[in-house]
Amino acid sequence: VAQVGVDTILAITTAVIPDQIPLSQRPFISACVGMAPNVGGVIGLLLVSRLTDTRMITQGYLLVAAVSLCCVLFFLLILRDPPVSRDALPPPFHFGSFLVSFVQPLRSRDFCLVFASRCCAYLAFTILGAYTLFYMRGVLHDALPVAATRVADFQLLSTALLIPFALVAGWLSKRMDTIKLFVIFGAGGMALGLAVIVAIPTWTALLMAAVIFGAGFGLFLGVDIALAVRVLPSKDARGKDLGLMYNAIYLSLILSPIIGGGVLNLFPNNFALLFTLAAIASVFAALLVIPLTSVR
Repeated sequence: VAQVGVDTILAITTAVIPDQIPLSQRPFISACVGMAPNVGGVIGLLLVSRLTDTRMITQGYLLVAAVSLCCVLFFLLILRDPPVSRDALPPPFHFGSFLVSFVQPLRSRDFCLVFASRCCAYLAFTILGAYTLFYMRGVLHDALPVAATRVADFQLLSTALLIPFALVAGWLSKRMDTIKLFVIFGAGGMALGLAVIVAIPTWTALLMAAVIFGAGFGLFLGVDIALAVRVLPSKDARGKDLGLMYNAIYLSLILSPIIGGGVLNLFPNNFALLFTLAAIASVFAALLVIPLTSVR
């Protein structure tokens, strides 16, 4: 139920960008929306790990729910949907046409390339996020309380780099009139951060990886949504097509535990192999945007 709510909010808030945000402001707003789930995730992690009693699990869930509700209510209070004139009303709804409309964007080569690139980038991110705790327990041999605290520190450091790099990428992409370059360098930075974890299994190296990965993912997120908006095949179906584009993230959420569980079951405690696969996914995220023709 929570995932349905989260997915709905992410898809709709993204659709607001091409509908209501002026073209000159889209790079900055796209960067903010792109990094919002990651920033929110760290805030939730800090709320649970720092501001709640670990013996009272319910307290942490209630706190996260209350903060989430306040954020959504704030958004609803400030958002003003423009009125729709009679001339702009959509045609009558037909279920068959509705289903066919989901196939139409897949005929666009650039749309499919961006979808695949986003899926690869978020696959690398979700694998790292899902298995960092187990890496600390199985490779660094940290006790559970120490590992949990270090995961929060790792995420906080990574996000502290992610935010400024995302904002700078959004601003520079407009000034330089290029998006692909930031995706390529961002995904490359993610791959480099994962390579550091694979090569040097220490806590110090993990902190270095958090800096490199956070900066790279920030560059990627700074232009991610702007790139998705630029390759939409139809102006009349932007909300629906962006909702379809967001499935790249949800697909990575489904694949990451399947890949992680499969690797660690076949090769017990082999986190080097798992994070190597995540690094390869990051490289593919960069390579897939190179053939794009509708975006510089």
